[in-house]
Amino acid sequence: NKFVSKTKKGHKMKIYQKLLVLAIIPLFAYFFMCYIYAKDNFEEQNTITSMSKNANLFVSTSDLIHELQRERGRTSIFLSGGPRKDVDERRKASSTKIAPFIEAATNSALSEQDKAKAQQIIDQLEKIRKQVDSNNTDKEAVNIYTEIIGKLIGIESTIGNTKTTRGFGKALTTIITLEAAK
Repeated sequence: NKFVSKTKKGHKMKIYQKLLVLAIIPLFAYFFMCYIYAKDNFEEQNTITSMSKNANLFVSTSDLIHELQRERGRTSIFLSGGPRKDVDERRKASSTKIAPFIEAATNSALSEQDKAKAQQIIDQLEKIRKQVDSNNTDKEAVNIYTEIIGKLIGIESTIGNTKTTRGFGKALTTIITLEAAK
């Protein structure tokens, strides 16, 4: 039979067996490539979800930094003999940014340790505010505000160093640089 060939063991392969083998190889390759693409797509979707959560934290952190910079300035003026009313107004504005910051930190895709840092920063802020209120501080309070702002910029840097896609990390790094310069 000219359509039958022998294998090494002497077993004869029929034409349909040869065609089956020839069809299975590309089919296997096709399914393997489908698996690879699906896996990559799933991973990218997870990354985008994490990026979304972290972007919310980034925005709320930036808003809080902005208000704390203004509060720091008013506190400095107050400690130099300025009016208390200005500090209270700035604190009120800053305080409206704390709850969104804590909520975004809690919902972020950061590690539990980084999430805990967010609460520690707010605790440190409350402590320095109480010291300023009791007049139990000097101009060192301004340096503590600067330290708090630096820690918040550190959270932004942590976000910028997380896994991102489509150039998002580069955009965050640019914003962090501008934030630090401010």
